[in-house]
Amino acid sequence: MVRQLVRHLHVHSPTRVMPPPAFAALFLTALASCHGARSPLPTAHPAEAFVAALNANDVAAMLAVSATPFLFRTQEWASAPDGTGFVLTAARDTVVRSAAELEAFLRRLAPRVKVEGQTPSTAAAPRDSLLNNQLRNAPTDATQLDLSVFLRGFGDVEHIAIVGVQIASRRVTLLYVN
Repeated sequence: MVRQLVRHLHVHSPTRVMPPPAFAALFLTALASCHGARSPLPTAHPAEAFVAALNANDVAAMLAVSATPFLFRTQEWASAPDGTGFVLTAARDTVVRSAAELEAFLRRLAPRVKVEGQTPSTAAAPRDSLLNNQLRNAPTDATQLDLSVFLRGFGDVEHIAIVGVQIASRRVTLLYVN
């Protein structure tokens, strides 16, 4: 049937028969839709792919863009001692050293952590501020990572997630949430 349609809509050339561009686009679209409903287009950046997988509780997809050692750092917000606002509490770090441990860790983490923003924030704090505040004294060298800040939602304060990607391997090795 496709061959008949091509013959009917073709453009003649001395050396070949070519379908018109509109037909080619329609054919490729139909072919792509037959490929399967669960094959999303790849995300441009590993941090975005990781966040999308985290929100979907898709541990396999998180593992596909992650590497070990993997640092998970969390900080809670608390009322400032002087009552003038909120401050971050001490950081709690978890370092995962093997692939098996990472899979188990992400299985426990995924149902508990959600990120509202699907793409990195354009209004994030400067890199130096992140390194000197949220990632200060981290047990991994965050200065060597590509950092993306995602918004997690707003309560009394803005909650964020920072995803760190190794520059050479393009793998996620850090997740910070507050």
